[in-house]
Amino acid sequence: MKKCFLLFSCSVLFILLTTFSFAADSSFNSKDQFNLVHWNILKNTYKMNGYLYEHQLTEDELKADANFVKIFKVTFTPDSYPAILNENAITLIHPDPSLLGKKLSTIKDTKDALRIIKKAINKDTCTRGFYIWTDKEEKYMVVCPLIGKTKDGHKIFYVYTMYSRSMPDYYIKTLKSSHLD
Repeated sequence: MKKCFLLFSCSVLFILLTTFSFAADSSFNSKDQFNLVHWNILKNTYKMNGYLYEHQLTEDELKADANFVKIFKVTFTPDSYPAILNENAITLIHPDPSLLGKKLSTIKDTKDALRIIKKAINKDTCTRGFYIWTDKEEKYMVVCPLIGKTKDGHKIFYVYTMYSRSMPDYYIKTLKSSHLD
């Protein structure tokens, strides 16, 4: 219960910080749409947490559980995707099959993404930031811890990634000048 309250408090703080970081923006509709994406990421995190609270799963069961995957696979923009990592930054679920089971630190040119992920792992809270992936394309990522641990004893993290090319330039500038990692 204490963990749920802490996660809820961190999520509310994340929403408030995200909302206020856009205060200088004058485009109401785009601001609302982008904040809605952040809200939906957090809402999906809650849905996954609720499911995981009721169903203690191993990492293998997690990947094969149709109900969990249905919740997990929801995307909020056309140019985005979700992933699940464990506390060792090993990819459990990802749309790119070549990354499954891989430890991200073993993949060349992933230090910026790892910095954001490790901050979430070390602080057990949601983090976000920009990074350049191996395809040399800039992406924006939100990483949130999921409740509890798997039956294997690992903490797991929900990672939601959007390509920067699909974000308005003024958001990129605002986010980069704000309180990101």
